Amino acid sequence: MNRGVLLVALVACGGSRGAAPEVRTSTVGGDESGDIAVAGGHLHRGDVERALDSERRALQALDQRITDVESRADNDAAATAGLRADATARAAYADQLQRCLSDATQCPPSLDEPTIDADFDAASGQFKGAFASSVSQWPDAAATLEKHACGCRTAACVDWVMADLDRWEASIPADAQADEVAATHVVGARACLWTRLGHRAIGASSAASSAE
Repeated sequence: MNRGVLLVALVACGGSRGAAPEVRTSTVGGDESGDIAVAGGHLHRGDVERALDSERRALQALDQRITDVESRADNDAAATAGLRADATARAAYADQLQRCLSDATQCPPSLDEPTIDADFDAASGQFKGAFASSVSQWPDAAATLEKHACGCRTAACVDWVMADLDRWEASIPADAQADEVAATHVVGARACLWTRLGHRAIGASSAASSAE
């Protein structure tokens, strides 16, 4: 998917994630045990907090790496730009985890980092292998796309999910794409991709975004 049209597609689908098939109501309260559930029960507060701490450390290391690269006499501008894009994507993921702790509707579907398909060529942004799709697979595929998009911490992951979404949408009839469950997941995927490109999360409050 062309990055320039991502916002247009997101707005066309409603601008923000609508009511999800799963009711994501937070049970977070005064419990400090770390075992209390968030996001309708599919995540635990302690796991989210540990993931957030890990991402903050990774961002610090990445920032230091960028500083080191930029200080070299033979600084590669393209390499620096790539590192900065990775930092943007990772910072957006960390911000989502922070918002998740206070607003269950902001939680990612999973804390797992997706593995980019081996047949995806990052240089061209295209898949090398054959692609087979079917209307019956589309709702599950859309859910997977959202899970991958919201798990992205790198620019390469963002490019991969965009390309995957592109090929699915190109192969599925418009009426099938209108499936309510699938459409909800696609909106969620696009919203996550939008933030990973460095844009503010749509619908996120300033308080949630700036919370420590």
